[in-house]
Amino acid sequence: MLFDIIYQVTLPIIILVLIGYIPQKFLHLDSVSLNRFVVYILTPAFLVHAFATAPMSFAVMGTTLWLITAQFFLLLGVGIVWMTICGVRGAEKRLGAFATAYPNSGNYGLPFIGLALGAEAVPIQGIAGSIHGILIMSIGLQFLAANRSHILHGVLAALKSPFTIAVLVGIAIKLSGIVLPDPITTPLEMVAKGFVPIAIIMLGVQLASTSFSRDWRSVSAIVFGSLIVAPIATALALWGVMMIGVRIDPLLIKLIVLNGGLPIGVLLAMFAQQWGGQTQLASAVVLVSTALSPFTLTAAIWGLNQFPMP
Repeated sequence: MLFDIIYQVTLPIIILVLIGYIPQKFLHLDSVSLNRFVVYILTPAFLVHAFATAPMSFAVMGTTLWLITAQFFLLLGVGIVWMTICGVRGAEKRLGAFATAYPNSGNYGLPFIGLALGAEAVPIQGIAGSIHGILIMSIGLQFLAANRSHILHGVLAALKSPFTIAVLVGIAIKLSGIVLPDPITTPLEMVAKGFVPIAIIMLGVQLASTSFSRDWRSVSAIVFGSLIVAPIATALALWGVMMIGVRIDPLLIKLIVLNGGLPIGVLLAMFAQQWGGQTQLASAVVLVSTALSPFTLTAAIWGLNQFPMP
């Protein structure tokens, strides 16, 4: 079982990241433009196709919404406690707590969840990513900026993001029963098939273009909190919820726990530069968490298969 996870999920992700990372060290491609292509064209097309063609119920949407929201506030609190235990103080402490609750649920989470849990989990991950975007751009940035940002501006920015708009368009098509004509569905399907490899390759390109801090004490504390402490805290919280009688679909349990262990969102450095400082530290934890995440997520998948929830 462990070998299958490594062979089918971990190694493909590592190879695709390296396909982007290694050539970028020599080619020096415009990573900003490539990232915009993924964010504004590839991801929206993929999400519209996923929602328009996959089965989805209001019950699953509602459960995903409250679980992801609860997880965000849980991990923000866990991050504060963990940073305190590790002796991280000041702006670094806020950055570390924010990073613990900020998973890369988009251009890493979507392809990874598709590989790890199957195509039926992709629309659920799309909803999770949209909720993450709203929470990060509002509550999260207000926390990172020590209350110097306006929460309403963050919510509006998240609602206008191509990620959220694509999810809403896909849900509307699905619920309305509209059948899109072949000239539209065919290119959407072609983009959807190429999304997973291209998104992860572009992530490698972006990481290769990053300069980072060598404050390894803070980096280690933040990365460990994001990749290890966060998914364990999520699993324990879900176990407690189910022990009091709340029923949660097993697929959704795995998805929520794995979201807790995703690497830190790649926009953390940009957010830090604008609102919280510590830009190089933010770049370092994004790079290191992304590099280590295939191994920690492999362990998480194996653990979820070995120790199923009650």
